[in-house]
Amino acid sequence: MNKGYLFVVGIIIGIIIIFAVISVKNKKNRAKWSGLAERELWIGERKPLTGRHTLESVPVVSEGDSPGVSYSMNIEIEKWLHNKDTEFRELFTHGIGKFGELKRNDIVSVAIGGPKNDIYVDINVRKFTSTGAEIPDECKDLDMDDDGKTFVTHKLTSIETHRIVLKYFPIAKYFHLAIVLTQNRVDAYLDGKLNVTKIFDGDILMPGSDTKLPILYFMGEPIKGHMSNFRYINKELNVRTVKDIYKHDINPNNNKDIIKDEDADEDLVTDEDENKCN
Repeated sequence: MNKGYLFVVGIIIGIIIIFAVISVKNKKNRAKWSGLAERELWIGERKPLTGRHTLESVPVVSEGDSPGVSYSMNIEIEKWLHNKDTEFRELFTHGIGKFGELKRNDIVSVAIGGPKNDIYVDINVRKFTSTGAEIPDECKDLDMDDDGKTFVTHKLTSIETHRIVLKYFPIAKYFHLAIVLTQNRVDAYLDGKLNVTKIFDGDILMPGSDTKLPILYFMGEPIKGHMSNFRYINKELNVRTVKDIYKHDINPNNNKDIIKDEDADEDLVTDEDENKCN
């Protein structure tokens, strides 16, 4: 048996071992993301962006001083015509309302913009003031001291819906979208890269909350495209974890392109619906 033959066999065996190690590592990473997820949808399966779908009673459990929740998914828009008469197409809403009409207890709603291939993210932000006179129970924000006793710290004065915009998502190929919400900040990612971040003067999520809300999908006009690997994770994901999910999560068309960073516009949609807690 000559040395050249042994050399070739050695290279082939080495390549097989490398691929086996990578495969095991990817499986472990996918298992890790599955373990983090509070809810998963269509893992490894392409589903058309048509037909309504609901994840019932998804908990928004905000623990500690830095509550957070995260949404991660792959999306493919097969064809998107620039249409000035189309305002938006809704992807999902975490709450009982819909995009453009969030209810007071809703968390977030995500849609595709009509005139351009942009993604709109609407977020309910609650403003509080210091405790003054006696406050109705429904307006209290409870906190906990070191002895485990609860006490009133603030009262709710208004709810505003803020909007951020992720510009120019890619057409006719899969891209990865991640939305991360903390108590007062939103981070939005396209293909593993931070695209938009914004800090609010108010709270998105409140510590100690035990709210349960549905996640509603595709409640508006149908979209010609697909979604896969939707994960709702009941914690704040950092930049590295989002990038790891993007790299290691199952991608139905094996697309690994990373789009260029774009400057993101921000807009504010003010809801003047002052509630009875003023």
